[in-house]
Amino acid sequence: MRKFDLSPFFVFLIPVFIGCSHIESKSFAQDSRPPAVLSSFLVATVQYPMEGGLSAPAFIRKVESFVREAKNRKAKLVVFPELIALDSWPVDSKDPEAVIVSKIADQITPAFFRAIERMSREYDLAILAGSAPRRVGSKLRNTALLAMPDGKKFTHDKVFLTAWERKMGWEAGNEITPFDAPWGKTVLLICYDSEFPVMAEALARAKPEVLLIPSMTETAAGLQRVRWSAQARAVELHAYVIVSGTVGKVGGDWFHFGQNSFITPRDRLFPESPIEGVLGAPGIVMGSIDIVRLRKSREETEFFPARDQRGREVKVNPTW
Repeated sequence: MRKFDLSPFFVFLIPVFIGCSHIESKSFAQDSRPPAVLSSFLVATVQYPMEGGLSAPAFIRKVESFVREAKNRKAKLVVFPELIALDSWPVDSKDPEAVIVSKIADQITPAFFRAIERMSREYDLAILAGSAPRRVGSKLRNTALLAMPDGKKFTHDKVFLTAWERKMGWEAGNEITPFDAPWGKTVLLICYDSEFPVMAEALARAKPEVLLIPSMTETAAGLQRVRWSAQARAVELHAYVIVSGTVGKVGGDWFHFGQNSFITPRDRLFPESPIEGVLGAPGIVMGSIDIVRLRKSREETEFFPARDQRGREVKVNPTW
């Protein structure tokens, strides 16, 4: 199986995407007032070990073992990484990659998403299923699903596809959807989405308090790009940013380079450094969202770029 990096560093692609992309921002909020939320909300982020070759039942049992552990550790939200449904990738298959992914979308993803909704109800947890290849008509999308215990669910289709995803013929999304959750106003992104200036602009308009970013990276460079982008979004938006990644390897040559991170705006009321997982080690990383503290910090801080830029326009002078 060919290696692929789901967070490519080919910077020459960026202006092409920006030039042709319009990212819509939808909102479920009924008014501009912050909704009632729990002051402190415990989150479990999963550094998910990829191994490959799992049947749908075995994969779902593996996912549920992490959900069960998160519940035992008193979490209220569980965040899985990007494309963990590829844990069912047949290690020794000779089929083309596009055929394998299509089979996963048809045979694994529907059962996986149904199982996540069931687990959310049974364990009384909000669960971000990471993402999985999902069939939409004749196309596939990289879709994140967040299931809530009350039956509500939110999805996000990855907007900025990697070179490998485009090679597979996947279809990109074109919008982000802010929604009110028990832990604050939230937006879902997927990995490479976090790295784009046009996405940063859309997020500034959406005004989220929490970003949840499932990711899959295979190199230190890929991990660092997503991490640095997540840190920039935390500063710009004065928000929590939670990144969950994959670890381990599939077959002999598909390695996963992951380290979960729990990032705050790093201001007077947030003096702590990011919480990080152990690089490359499977497990759960715990952190808390304190939305009351965040909103107080937003009111008091002198450093809130998304707020401070409102009404401003920066001109670009012709080259001297």
